[in-house]
Amino acid sequence: MPILSRGACALVSLSILLGIAGPTQAVIIFGGTEGRNTTAPTGAFQDSGWQYEGAWQNGVGTAIAPDWFITARHLGGSVGQSFSLNGVNYTSIGLYDDPNGSDLRLVQIQQSFTQYAPLYTKTDELSDGGKVLAVFGRGTDRGDAVTGPNGSQGYNYGAADGRMSFGPSQASIITSFSGGPTGDFLGGTFSAAHSMLIPTSSTLSYGDSGGGVFIRDTDGAWKLAAVNYGVDGPYSLDSASANYFPAALYDLRGFSQGSSTNHYSYDANLPQPVGQNWYATRIGTKTGFISNQIGTVPEPGSLALFVCGIGVVAVRLGRRTWRHRAG
Repeated sequence: MPILSRGACALVSLSILLGIAGPTQAVIIFGGTEGRNTTAPTGAFQDSGWQYEGAWQNGVGTAIAPDWFITARHLGGSVGQSFSLNGVNYTSIGLYDDPNGSDLRLVQIQQSFTQYAPLYTKTDELSDGGKVLAVFGRGTDRGDAVTGPNGSQGYNYGAADGRMSFGPSQASIITSFSGGPTGDFLGGTFSAAHSMLIPTSSTLSYGDSGGGVFIRDTDGAWKLAAVNYGVDGPYSLDSASANYFPAALYDLRGFSQGSSTNHYSYDANLPQPVGQNWYATRIGTKTGFISNQIGTVPEPGSLALFVCGIGVVAVRLGRRTWRHRAG
């Protein structure tokens, strides 16, 4: 049974915690035959963050300094455990949580990374109609289609094979939740209607927690903008307590979201599909916590010089939501 966040919830969840009992899928994508991308992205998304993403606990962490990576606090972990990046295991020697209660956790390692991600410190994610996002996770495969009153409306979660995956998205949400981790969350919407900026849409599932969300900055570099937290869910077609299930839904019409005693139902006859949202903790509003802990970080390019339950209802965009963590 997925562990539900209290008031919020990953690349697929009203809120399944990614990596915990319901992390986001190894980022599930809309359409296509494979359901996710399990190789480093190319083309417009080349060098968009894949090289900085490693395995931590049942989720993901992102290298952000010579001896530090950042991840989701709800994934847990302890000193001495390994972080695996690009085939190399690194030993953790310190874990540091945001004193203001966000879901961010910094982990120090004994060795040194050969490369690490720059941080996106701006807070303009929704400008220009929503920045293009590169989302990474290590969760479930995409399962069979979910059928609702309007035909195929999403996908079940598939096998949890722990493979790293990538999906494109577009920033559409900045919100906060009551009753859960503090701080601002950046999010996107899983939808069959994509903009001209992205080729498809993606969402989170169990195992995607801690994964990085990247934005391409004006200098051309992809930078870490957020850390996967959770995704909308679970869902039911009849509101019976035994019939709720986590899923990646791009059309919520006719489904109830939440629980049998605390839920929101979407009218099956709405003129347009409503897709689920996923959420990640913003980096741009947490730079103080990060810099206070790890200090000044040398530019990535100069590294060679140094190294030879049931979610609480929240109001968001006029829609009540439940989330589950993606990890």
